[in-house]
Amino acid sequence: MTDARGTERNAECTRESETSNKKEEEVDDDDRRWVFFTDAASCRHGVQFTKGLHTNTRTKHGFHICRLRHLYRQLHTCRTFGGAALLWDVEVLDGMVVVQAPTASHTWVRNMRLSNPRPMPEGVYLKAVQCNGFMLQHVPLHRRSWALCLAAVRQAGVALRDVPEHLRTEAMCRAAVEQNGWAMQHVPRGVCTIHMAQQAVARFGLVLQHIPVELRTEAVCRAAVAHCGAALKYVPTTLRTEALCFLAVRNCSWAIEEVPERVCTEEMCLAALKRSAAMLTEIPEALQTETVYVAAVSQCGDMLRHVPVAKRTYAVCTVAVYNDSWALRHVPAHMCSESMCLTAVQRRGAVLKLVPTPMRTAAVCRAAVAQYPKALRDVPVGLRTEELCRMAVQACHWVFFAIPHGVCTEDMCLAAVQQDGSVLEHVPNDLRTEAVCLAAVQQYGCALRHVPNDLRTEAICRAAVQQSVEALQHVPTDISFVVR
Repeated sequence: MTDARGTERNAECTRESETSNKKEEEVDDDDRRWVFFTDAASCRHGVQFTKGLHTNTRTKHGFHICRLRHLYRQLHTCRTFGGAALLWDVEVLDGMVVVQAPTASHTWVRNMRLSNPRPMPEGVYLKAVQCNGFMLQHVPLHRRSWALCLAAVRQAGVALRDVPEHLRTEAMCRAAVEQNGWAMQHVPRGVCTIHMAQQAVARFGLVLQHIPVELRTEAVCRAAVAHCGAALKYVPTTLRTEALCFLAVRNCSWAIEEVPERVCTEEMCLAALKRSAAMLTEIPEALQTETVYVAAVSQCGDMLRHVPVAKRTYAVCTVAVYNDSWALRHVPAHMCSESMCLTAVQRRGAVLKLVPTPMRTAAVCRAAVAQYPKALRDVPVGLRTEELCRMAVQACHWVFFAIPHGVCTEDMCLAAVQQDGSVLEHVPNDLRTEAVCLAAVQQYGCALRHVPNDLRTEAICRAAVQQSVEALQHVPTDISFVVR
C-alpha cells in the first residue's frame, strides 16, 4: 500500500513538472517572436504600414525587426519623438530575404507580413526607461504616466526634459536633481526650492546658471563656487564679496575675470597666477606689481612678453630667463647681463643667437657650445678658438662647417670624418692626410672620390671597397685588380 501511494505521488509530481516546463516554453517562445513597432498613425520613417505583406525597396537596410523580449532596447530606432506607439507581430515567411544575419535581439529583412496591431505594453516602456531614462522621449505623450516618468528620471535625471509639464511636481523634480544636478535646467520656476538648488550646485557648480535669480542666495552661491570657481560668473554682483571671490579664484584661476575691481586684492591675483600664469592678462592694471609679475614669470617665463617694457625690471627678467631660456628674447637689451645670459645658455645653448653681441663672452659661448654644439655657428668668429671648436666637433660633426680655416686641425677633421665620412669633401686640401682619408673611407666608402690621387693607396682603396662596393669606380686602374 505504501509503495502504491509513493508511485502515485511521483507520477503527480512528474505531471506538474511537465506542465510547468510546457508553460515556460510557451512563454519563452512568445518572448522570442519577431515584432515591429510604429507610431500611432501606423507610420515609421515616413512609410505607412497596414496588415499584410510589405516589401522594402527604398533602402538597402530593409525593415528593422526585433525579438519581443529585447524590444525595450530598440525603442530609439523609431528616431521620432513619441514614435513607439503600436506593436505589430511579424510573420516569418519562407524565403524571407534577410539583409543582415539575425542576432539574438534584432535583424533587418527585405519583406515581412504584419498582423495584430495593438498598443505598446506598459511593461515595455517601463523596462526601457529603467534601462535608459532617455528612452522616455520615444514614449507617446499620452502614455507618459507619473510612475513611468519617475522611473525615467531616477535612471537619468536630465530625462526630466521629456516629462510633461503637468507632471513636473516637486517630488518628480527632486528625484531628477538627486540623480543629476543638470536636471535643474528643466525644473519649472515655481517648483524649484532652495534645498533643491543647494543639492544641485554642490555636485555641479555651473548649474547655478539655471537657478532662478531669487534663489541664488549667499549659501547657494558659496556652494557653487566651492565646487567650481567658474560659477562666479553667475553669482549676482552684489554677492561677489572678497571672501567668495577668493574662494572661487583659489578653485579656478579663470574666475579672476569675474572678480570686481573693488574686491580684487594682490593675494587673490597671486592665487590665480599660482594655478595659471596666463591670468596675468586678466589682472587689473592697478594690481600689476613687481611681485605679481615675478609670480607670473616664475610659472611661465614666456609671460614676460605681457609685462610692460617699462616694468621689466632686472628681478622680473632674471626669474623669467631662469624659468624659460627663450624668454631672453623679451628682455630689453640694456637689462641683459653676462650672468643672465650665462644662466640662459647653460639651460638651453640654442638661445646663444638671442644673446646681444656684447654679451657673447668666452664664458657664455663655451657654456652654450657645451650644452648645444651647433651653437658654435652663433659664436663670434674671433672667439672660435681651437679648444672650443674641438669640443664642438667631437660632439657633433655638423659644426665642422662653422670652424674657421685657420683654426681647423687634423684632429678636428679626424673627429668629423669618423662620424660622417662624407665630410671629407669639406676638409681643406692641406689637411686631407692619409689618416684622415683612411678614417673617412672606413666610415663611408664612396668618400674615396674626395681622397687626393696621390693618397689613393692600396690600403685606402681596399678599406673603401670593403665598406662599399660602389667605391670601386674611384679606385685607380693600376691597382683595381689588386683591390678586387
